[in-house]
Amino acid sequence: LAEAITVLSSHLYPNEVKRELEQSQPLQRFKRLCVELAGITLEAAGVANSRDEGRSMATDALDTGQAYRKYQDWFSAQRVPFDPHSVPNYFDRPLAEVRNHDGPGWVRRVDAGIVGQTVLDLGGGRKRKDDEIDLGVGANVEVCVGQRVEPNDVLCRVYGRTTAEAEAGARSIQSGIEISRDPVPEPPLILEVM
Repeated sequence: LAEAITVLSSHLYPNEVKRELEQSQPLQRFKRLCVELAGITLEAAGVANSRDEGRSMATDALDTGQAYRKYQDWFSAQRVPFDPHSVPNYFDRPLAEVRNHDGPGWVRRVDAGIVGQTVLDLGGGRKRKDDEIDLGVGANVEVCVGQRVEPNDVLCRVYGRTTAEAEAGARSIQSGIEISRDPVPEPPLILEVM
C-alpha cells in the first residue's frame, strides 16, 4: 500500500511526495487502518499467531515491496494499468478545491458516500463491469474527522475532465463535509471486531 501510494504520488505530485506521506493525516490514517485490518485478518486466518504478529507481517510486506507487487497483481486482474507512467498526470487535468469557509474549527463529518459517488460520476469508477476507468479524475480528501482546520484550508481537491466537471464535483463534496466550532474526537480506526 505505502509503496503504491508512493509510486503514484511521486508521479502525480513529484515535489510533494515526502511531505504528503509524512504529513497527510488521511494517508497516515489509511495506512494505519490497512495495517490494523491486515493484522486482524492474518490472525483470523491462522497465518499469524497474534494481531501484533499480523501487524508486523503487514508492515514488513509494505517495507519490502511485497504489498506493492500484490497491488500490481490486483490491478492487472482488473485491467487497470499499474505502471505509474501510464497514469494520467493530475496536473494536466482541471482542478477545483473545496475550502473551509466556516471559520476555524474541527472536521465533524466527511461523507464517504458523497465522495465515492462524486468520483464515480466523474468517471473514476465503473457503473458497469465493462466501463473504462479514467485514472485522471478523482478526489483527494485532505482532512480527517477530528482534524483542526483554519479558514481557507483546502479540504479536498477534485480533478475532472473539464473545469465544469471538477467544479460540480467540488460542490457535491462540499455538501458532505461539515466543520464544527467545538473539538471533535478522532473516531477509532475500527469500531468492532466480530
